Amino acid sequence: MEWGAGAVIVALAAIAITQQGSLFARTFPNPTGSNGWEEYLMAADMMTPEASRVILGAGAPNRLTVARTALKSYGRVCDLIRAGNKKPLKFPWEVDHYYAGHVPAYAALKEAARVLAFEADVAFADGKPGAAARPIKDALEFSRRIQGKAITENLISIALQAMAMRTLDTGLPQLGLEDARMLRAAFENAAGERSVLIDLYVAEFGRWEELIAGVLADPDSILFDEEVTPEFLRNLTPDQVQEYAGVIQRRVRSMQQQAREMFEKEERFWKTPDITDDDPVVAWMLSRITLKNITGALVRNMTQLRLASVHCRIIEFKRTNNRLPATLSELAAPAHIYDGTTGGPYFYAKLSEQSYLLYSLGTSETGRIDLVYSRYLDDGG
Repeated sequence: MEWGAGAVIVALAAIAITQQGSLFARTFPNPTGSNGWEEYLMAADMMTPEASRVILGAGAPNRLTVARTALKSYGRVCDLIRAGNKKPLKFPWEVDHYYAGHVPAYAALKEAARVLAFEADVAFADGKPGAAARPIKDALEFSRRIQGKAITENLISIALQAMAMRTLDTGLPQLGLEDARMLRAAFENAAGERSVLIDLYVAEFGRWEELIAGVLADPDSILFDEEVTPEFLRNLTPDQVQEYAGVIQRRVRSMQQQAREMFEKEERFWKTPDITDDDPVVAWMLSRITLKNITGALVRNMTQLRLASVHCRIIEFKRTNNRLPATLSELAAPAHIYDGTTGGPYFYAKLSEQSYLLYSLGTSETGRIDLVYSRYLDDGG
């Protein structure tokens, strides 16, 4: 199954706003006021079909027009998220599916976070960078606090972080010294945390290992989209099912151990697992492991968080010295400009007194990584 974080989230947002009902009422029949998730779900409940039409900007000529319109009607979303950010969090659901989790709720939360991004966009457009820095920090904190207990929930959290970085990218030259310091600290803290998705990624191998024998016995149970079970699977004898189960389980255990070791190293060693095999049965079963693109999403996310902090350091330097740094070595200790995807510093080039280039060369799988993954996607990821 081929998918990317952005594609999954966009497709599921529509499900959320048409099927969710009142997330808050269903999840908290007896609210206490002491769990930040209560405010988060109140904000999600404001993401109605009408809100979605406004936020997606049907017929609007540009993003800024959409942002101003959305803030007039849904500005309270920002207040609710900020209130939730200040409270302790207790995850409000049982984990009913380790992969999908509570996708409709998270898709609605992603729409709510977009309103924070709009608040920053409007503040930058109005020449108020201090007012813009606050919602960027709030959105980053929100994204980190809602990291869920399922894979897709965490991909949505990463998409929210990408949204915050996209908004930062639009207003970097406007930031003042204190705003740049505040955001730099926020992005450095986020980059220093181990992603929940890493542990979910490793654990999925173990979950899949438990399913292998059952799937071989009944391959129709795990078809994707319009797939048809291959004949070479339908014709397996019980003895062949048992033999293949052992072979594939050993392969999956080896992949899981490689993943554990991989994440103890720097990002340049993070690679998507090899799921190819000359035996069509083994290859088909390995292709069922839904990890495609997750490694790349993790590498980009970690790199972009660090790039955001370096961008803020550049602005700090400019505000303090009235010029851009000639090289990154002028900014800070080597640890702060170290690119984990290459083992060296980030690429930096001063283009003029007002502009510069900064990016990571990335890994062989990701290619070049900029602060914004794609300026042509309004999806934040």
